[in-house]
Amino acid sequence: LENVRLENNAFTTFPETLLELKNMRVLVIKDNKIDQLPPSIHQLEYLEYLNVENNNLTELPNQLAQLPITELNISGNNIADVSILKDMYSLDELNITNNKAITILPMLPPSLTQIHIDASLQVPEEM
Repeated sequence: LENVRLENNAFTTFPETLLELKNMRVLVIKDNKIDQLPPSIHQLEYLEYLNVENNNLTELPNQLAQLPITELNISGNNIADVSILKDMYSLDELNITNNKAITILPMLPPSLTQIHIDASLQVPEEM
């Protein structure tokens, strides 16, 4: 399986069995109640697209930076620290809307070509 969509399933934890799908390239696990992604997510070494929109995430594991993710949607969560994003060198498109805990736009990788943010987000002058 390369494309997995597990939307609206009321998951409260990340289904660890997904880590067995070593060739997965697309994971959509939005509209659940997941509160954290496991550090072992780095085992999905071919993952290019990750959508965890509208869950209960409060942080991102540093191991995400080890993956070749080109599109990331973390909108609708409560993630405050997104400093890991600057280390995601394959990232091309990012959606961080509706994350009320993010008040200042973080440093971002130079590979980024599209970003979706809230109008109220502060952009640092050095960007």
